[in-house]
Amino acid sequence: MKADCVIRNGKVVTPNGIVIGGVAVKGTKIVSVASDELLPDSGRFIDANGGYVIPGLIDIHYHLGAGGPLERIESDFRTETSGAALNGVTTVSSMLASLDSYIPLAPKVIEWGKGKSYVNYALHCAIETASHLDELKQLCDMGMCRFKMFYTAYKGEEGRKIGQLGCDDGMVYRAFEFFADYGYPAMATLHCEEQDIMDLLQPRYENKRTDLAAWTEARPDFIEAMSLDSAAWIAKATGAPVHIAHMSTREAVEELARWQKAGVRIYGETTPTYLTLTKYDNIGIWGKINPPLREKDDQEALWAALRDGVITTMGTDTCPYTRKEKEQGGNLWSALPGFATGVEIFCSVMMTEGVNKGRLSLEQMVKVTSEGTARLLNLYPRKGALVPGADADIVVVDPNKEGTIHSKDLITRAKEWSPFEGMKVKGMPIFTMVMGEVVSENRELVGKPSGRFVPVKKT
Repeated sequence: MKADCVIRNGKVVTPNGIVIGGVAVKGTKIVSVASDELLPDSGRFIDANGGYVIPGLIDIHYHLGAGGPLERIESDFRTETSGAALNGVTTVSSMLASLDSYIPLAPKVIEWGKGKSYVNYALHCAIETASHLDELKQLCDMGMCRFKMFYTAYKGEEGRKIGQLGCDDGMVYRAFEFFADYGYPAMATLHCEEQDIMDLLQPRYENKRTDLAAWTEARPDFIEAMSLDSAAWIAKATGAPVHIAHMSTREAVEELARWQKAGVRIYGETTPTYLTLTKYDNIGIWGKINPPLREKDDQEALWAALRDGVITTMGTDTCPYTRKEKEQGGNLWSALPGFATGVEIFCSVMMTEGVNKGRLSLEQMVKVTSEGTARLLNLYPRKGALVPGADADIVVVDPNKEGTIHSKDLITRAKEWSPFEGMKVKGMPIFTMVMGEVVSENRELVGKPSGRFVPVKKT
């Protein structure tokens, strides 16, 4: 057999350990993972130069079109996924948000991505109205088995300001009943905060302080754990699995571990922002996100949870707002919550802050940025693993390549600003393949958009 492309002279991270050698690709699939002398002949050879060969990262938490009309998603497929490809992300799961029916919208968005997306894309819909609950089966049957629920964040005025509607206990219970009946991987990803407490506390800070820490103190640590705990009780009562988005606190990690030990199918996610930035960083409104940035001890708990397998998935929660959209007048209390540029620095930050600082091994990094998410979405081992038969979503990382994050160098729509401005990184992707197509080489886009819609469904 002659392969279409062989990547050789690398350290290949596989589910069974590191192989010194390479990967052979034919069509859209991996056909061999072996030492160099055992790899087949090929029409093209890529020299990894001793770098790490890893499965493409999977960003489970993304917001194409954020800050604009739904039609913005179509243009974002090209601009935002190009940044993903440059930084080793080969699949994103993007949230659709609408108060109207998703049944006519979802197929339209899937078509928008064809020929425009540089990376593979899954979709998940936000449940915001009772009528959305009536669409769950149709959407699952269409390959969108995961749903976002804001619990109980974004009720009332705060929800109206950002255009999202939160869910009450009854909506969550009804959704969980359906997920339990339909079967895995149908589940909700929950944004866990307690809106009533935030509404009580925010006025106490709003007229007195404008520092970033005030935003954190108005949304205290314990409310994330409270909401997670309530969700876990509902999951236990219904038998449904549940996934907790963008975890930020030590208290929530402790609750997550406790419920996992009790046998509840509850899974966790965190993001590079919560692992690397705190409420004390001098980034002003650029650091305003929900849940808010926390403290060093929270970061230590999150890193430990990734190491220990308590948190098994990661995303970036990228909201590619323009600077004007983000600032909303430039005041901490009026600015939109949300981070941009996360997908474009995902791999480099995890290499720098995780692997290089000894917080994660290389294999652990691959598990939490790729394998764990593939398993959650019922895509493993087709994605999330470098094994024969898997999709050829492959990244080569140069562990010695250094750089500095500057917003002016970013290529996504939100390149006017970055909370990571000036951060030095070491360990950067230098080659990205998506479904057998080389889309990025030597930190430059070189291929055509070759991403495909990835259904998340029962097997």
